Amino acid sequence: MKISQIMTPTVVTIDPDASLLQAARLMKDHDFGWLPVVVDQKVLGVVSDRDIAVRTVSMGLNPQTFGVQQAMSPNVAWCRLDDSVETAASLMKDRSVRRLLVVDGQNRLIGVLSLGDLASRVDGGNLGGAVLSSICS
Repeated sequence: MKISQIMTPTVVTIDPDASLLQAARLMKDHDFGWLPVVVDQKVLGVVSDRDIAVRTVSMGLNPQTFGVQQAMSPNVAWCRLDDSVETAASLMKDRSVRRLLVVDGQNRLIGVLSLGDLASRVDGGNLGGAVLSSICS
């Protein structure tokens, strides 16, 4: 089975020049804990609710003026649209991540593959469970 068959094709993104307050509001509005930081469909990084809390608020920095690019994590885990589900699961285990960004042949963001996608759409949830168990151990 290919990533394209189970991924979530709609991804809410944020511009690197946005404030962390804007990022937090987007996360709240969409009930997400992270956002890909993207310019022209090219992924620059990911900013999470934890990045906001740890890299700004806990240091007394103002999330209204502190930018997404300053707090984001640039080392992003990703897979390709035509990768196999097993390849993606292995990458999730190796990188200890719960989601992978999905890119096309030109490295443009086209979706996301989450642990939930694996759990609900592959092998009765066994593959998702194995990945989660590996990440949490």
